[in-house]
Amino acid sequence: MIGVGLRAPFEPKLNEGFEFDEDVKAFVSAVLEKSSTIGLRGEITSKYLTRLGFREGIDHTVIGCPSMYAFGRELNIRETNITKDSIVSVNSSRLSPKNVLDFITRGMEEYPNHYFIPQWLKEMKLVYAGSPAIAESADNYPVKMSDPTYMNNRVRFFLNVPTWLDFLRQADLSFGARLHGNITATIAGTPSILIPKDARMRELAEYHQLTHIMAHDITDETRLSDLIEKVDFQSPAKRQAENFDKFISFLNKNNLDHIYKDTMTPANVPLEEKLSKIELLPPITPISGCTLEEMVQRWETYYPLEEAKNGKALKNPKGKDKTIKELQDKLAQKDKTIKKLQGTLNRKSVRLALKTANMLARK
Repeated sequence: MIGVGLRAPFEPKLNEGFEFDEDVKAFVSAVLEKSSTIGLRGEITSKYLTRLGFREGIDHTVIGCPSMYAFGRELNIRETNITKDSIVSVNSSRLSPKNVLDFITRGMEEYPNHYFIPQWLKEMKLVYAGSPAIAESADNYPVKMSDPTYMNNRVRFFLNVPTWLDFLRQADLSFGARLHGNITATIAGTPSILIPKDARMRELAEYHQLTHIMAHDITDETRLSDLIEKVDFQSPAKRQAENFDKFISFLNKNNLDHIYKDTMTPANVPLEEKLSKIELLPPITPISGCTLEEMVQRWETYYPLEEAKNGKALKNPKGKDKTIKELQDKLAQKDKTIKKLQGTLNRKSVRLALKTANMLARK
């Protein structure tokens, strides 16, 4: 188990426990039957498992996020001069609190040469076909094609990691509320600022010392340009070597094969060789920036597929029928139980009535 984390609020109340505690105990115990130790995302998860009775350093150990080690032991974050004309990559999450979403929006206004990088599947459909909108109108998140971010061709939806990395290598800054949106920037060597919104993001930001600002430190006056002057963009690089060594130790302890057994600078990276032989698809750009011919081509490709999928679901409702039958069976079982209880209750009532009658007769 490489990299598992506790899903919990930003300030989790570990002492109160969670409704899934027993499931976690059973799951972790099952994994440990065939593993030397379990790798955790951060210290919050470690404290949680320790509270459940698992031993820190024996049953579980913190190794952070494996994606941080994609290119080895060293991180090389570029020193960049960020100006009003700089290319800025923006990521966001509608699950973030309002003050965070407002801050991200202000940052986009402050740096007009920005590109918004969505990560939801429904956002991919919006970028490609122009509809449907992902939500009703919002003034702090792009939700529909008529939003300026889409209309000004400032959105890119990436379909694979290599082209995403290539894009981020050209950017001067990445910021926002998506963990891997900013981890990807970090391993690409681009300065980034993360805004954690829950315990999972928080413990990784703290373990890797990802450059970040907490939501409760953001006010209506917080400006991205001021933040850029204060933060340390090199902080993740300072922890990388130590964290990487812990990760390799974890792999060795679990007898997992890897390319760093003989050297920290392997000449042969099998995955990179395979990727080099693949023609990777470029990112999707908003349909609003396409020519009329390209728009028609997208619509003629997308909508028949969408209609076919919906039509197939209607013509082949096995899943729906199965669900209905399961619900009917449950209702039938409940009715049977209720009738049984009623019968029992009636018998008890009769016995009680006879007993009472006998008592009155004796009197």
